[in-house]
Amino acid sequence: LVTEARCGWVDERGFSSEIIPGGGLHEVLGCRESYLMPLPKPSTLKIKGSHEELPLLKEGDKLDTLFFEEGFELLGEKARVLAEFESGRPAIVYAQQGKGRAMIVGSFIGSAYHHFRNPNNGKFLAGLADWLKVVRPIEVKVAESDGLVEARLLEADGRMILFAFNRGEKEAAAEFAVAAPDGQFKAMDLETKEITPSQFREGRVHLTKSLGPGEAWVVLLEK
Repeated sequence: LVTEARCGWVDERGFSSEIIPGGGLHEVLGCRESYLMPLPKPSTLKIKGSHEELPLLKEGDKLDTLFFEEGFELLGEKARVLAEFESGRPAIVYAQQGKGRAMIVGSFIGSAYHHFRNPNNGKFLAGLADWLKVVRPIEVKVAESDGLVEARLLEADGRMILFAFNRGEKEAAAEFAVAAPDGQFKAMDLETKEITPSQFREGRVHLTKSLGPGEAWVVLLEK
């Protein structure tokens, strides 16, 4: 569980919780709100130490915050502080609960990333997937540094359909790596009905395509 500020603030009737995080989540997250301060302008929090839960961030890295600064009081020994506000108060708290793990951030770093694009905010979000060893169903590599290629995947009945879109304004050469159980898949361009060359490496089917500006590419992968 990863949550941002004021988790469980109100219940289903609209009543404010006596303890925030509400609904008993303070026991899961290992802390409770000690203060809440509206932020008139963007501020920052700073990573404290090195943590496996934040694999892409290091000691001293700063993340942008937005809207609120919610400080925490730790409850019990299971809670750990991963980051602090400029005041030195806990900003990110992590705790284990049974077989699960939980983390709370005392601001809105997702919204802050959307507005300001601080790379460290992005590293926090991307690092969660690495920490939990989430396997991406499809990975995209673009030769051009400013290339904007998007890929989507549909899967059913042992078949997959790859949708590739060049969102940029110039041609982009891209490689698509689709997670697959084995190398028995063949790829077919659904527009031309031609077989598309592919290779199976390290658990993925690899395909390449140069896409013009605004071009879309749809490929069927089946055994």
